[in-house]
Amino acid sequence: MFNIGTPNNSIQQFRTSFSSRGFQSANRYLVRFNKLSGADLGLRTCYPESVILPEKQIESTRDNLYTTGRDIPTSSSQGSVLLSFITMKDWQERKYFEDWMNTVAYGKGELGLSTAVVLPYNVSSNAYMQIAFYDENTNAVTYDYSFYEVYPQSMTPSSFESSATGYATFQVLLHARSRTFNKRN
Repeated sequence: MFNIGTPNNSIQQFRTSFSSRGFQSANRYLVRFNKLSGADLGLRTCYPESVILPEKQIESTRDNLYTTGRDIPTSSSQGSVLLSFITMKDWQERKYFEDWMNTVAYGKGELGLSTAVVLPYNVSSNAYMQIAFYDENTNAVTYDYSFYEVYPQSMTPSSFESSATGYATFQVLLHARSRTFNKRN
């Protein structure tokens, strides 16, 4: 990391430090899912219009015993991933998430994809999602987020109007039990 506080650093050193580290392009990513046990819902790789990574925060408890009050960290929690999709003519992406949600809630998708005697949560609990970030020069994956025990929590309504222009979109909010951030090169 470049130390900005040192008085003998010049603007050129600052620029050199940033250019040598490189910038992550906001449009160089890919989302992958594994196959759910007992249900092959089809989609494995997708290209959302946008991805919003979840926040992560430290949970704490207040300690007022024998001291001036202070917060003591106790655990961490994370939010959900938000994926935005363009609705394609075959509706593949939306159908995938609707079937996945039906599998979680009822044990099978709308197409009757059987999950045998597996409980609905167990079907979704082995789900894995990876969001890979690519280097714009080499097309190699540089970092990725891996999400474990992921499932679709909600899906936004799609709006259709006679006066609308452009294309239809929808968003899916996915929740995960845990995540890791991995360097790949």
